[in-house]
Amino acid sequence: MRVSEAVNSRRSMRVFKPDPVAKADIEWIIENANRSASNGNLQPWKLYVTMGAARKRLSAAILSAMDVGDNGPGAEYNVYPQEMTPVYDTRRKLVGKQLYTLLGVPRAATGYEIKRAYLALRKSFDPAKVITPKTLDLVDSIRLISEVIDEAYEILRDPVRRDRYSRAITARPEA
Repeated sequence: MRVSEAVNSRRSMRVFKPDPVAKADIEWIIENANRSASNGNLQPWKLYVTMGAARKRLSAAILSAMDVGDNGPGAEYNVYPQEMTPVYDTRRKLVGKQLYTLLGVPRAATGYEIKRAYLALRKSFDPAKVITPKTLDLVDSIRLISEVIDEAYEILRDPVRRDRYSRAITARPEA
């Protein structure tokens, strides 16, 4: 399954089991989610997890506030802050440039140049050709690299997605 297929097939579930989740499972989820993409590439810097009695108190307080229509301050927010701090601005632009760097093409590359670079790179990481008895321990890494190359190409080959992507990595947030 390609990354885009997994993302597009996601389902949101709103039914939760009453069973507590093991601390090791929560830590695993956080560890694996800390590099996931977010709109604007602005992941939170702090994460708080509550369990047991603290979770019950917090849940009760949230439900009580919702019962009286109090959604709290900032229920809606801008993805980009009004004033982008240098660390966020630099990170956002760096992430954006990585697709072009991954394929080894400049931002001004033509569709033909992008396709040619993609095909050459894809050939180097084609799991069907690269995986041999000597590389069996690298199967997961080779497949992941192959998927990332495919995703970069899917974005950069489509003029609409490429334009949106290019504007997102250079545009200042709207005031």
